[in-house]
Amino acid sequence: MNIPIGIFAILLVTKFYQIPFERTESLKTKLKRVDYFGVLITIGAVLCLLLPLNWGGTTYAWDSGVIIALFCIMAVLIIVLVFVEQRAAEPIIPMYLFLNREVALLVTVNFLTGLIFNGCGFYVPLYFQVVQGTSVTDSGLRLMPAVLGAVFSTGASGFLLAKVKDYRRFITIGAATLTLSVGLFILLDEYTSLAKQLIFVLLMGLGQGFIYQNCVLACQDCTEAKDMAVATGFVVFINSIGNAVGVAVCAAVINNALTTNLAKLSESSQAVFRELNVIENINVIFTLEDHLKAEVVHAYALAFRTLFITLTPMIGVGFLLSLFVRRRGSLARKE
Repeated sequence: MNIPIGIFAILLVTKFYQIPFERTESLKTKLKRVDYFGVLITIGAVLCLLLPLNWGGTTYAWDSGVIIALFCIMAVLIIVLVFVEQRAAEPIIPMYLFLNREVALLVTVNFLTGLIFNGCGFYVPLYFQVVQGTSVTDSGLRLMPAVLGAVFSTGASGFLLAKVKDYRRFITIGAATLTLSVGLFILLDEYTSLAKQLIFVLLMGLGQGFIYQNCVLACQDCTEAKDMAVATGFVVFINSIGNAVGVAVCAAVINNALTTNLAKLSESSQAVFRELNVIENINVIFTLEDHLKAEVVHAYALAFRTLFITLTPMIGVGFLLSLFVRRRGSLARKE
């Protein structure tokens, strides 16, 4: 479905979104100014972050040479990136943006939002499937309140912003709501009612919808006109990085917690679970005998609780940071 909808959107933009511009330089001249080194270094640094987060505690021990080396390479690449971006004609990540207090705060909040929302969006359906025993389709349907909540809060904040003219309120409300929802996820277990599950998921969507759009708008409002496009791309890019990191962090926490929980069971149960590889193949869980199935489902439920206990203070930091955002641009001057 994404491909035809995407093609349709491209056709609409091509047909109706006409922006007048003057061609002052040739395409060859513009291509020479592209920050190729910055792009390559950024990709390398992101890969060196995601790979150890995925491998740590499962494929390799956290203190293994591979994991430590990847984190060290990432740190070196970030340092190199700072030097490269300071000398690039048109850097993809201008370093002076970090000197803008509001942009730095908003980018951090948006990163944490992407991390939490995408991580929960990926693993909450897994909770539905493993712990609640739902089908893949049913788990997706139970996530629908998050989508509807995000659509509603995004639209509502856009409408109310014309009257309130203070994006900080929506970002703070969104961060508080998202923190509340992730905190409530800690209560999820084998016996949580469907109503509670849907309410918690709805709150998650409402929080995300209030934050993302208003963080982008706030970055635009807090930068000079010449930096507006770069700031917009930067905050969206960081949110995408947060999305990727979120899944990797959640995978690391779940896998390590699950391994710890399964290790507390009897030797006979552990032997069965190792043979069937219940961590990587969740479908075999429902073929187990009732007492073995109950043990592994409870181990998963505890692992999910550990995950949400880990994520709650992360988005809590985002909420605290949102309290320090000031208005500096046109919306502040209009009052």
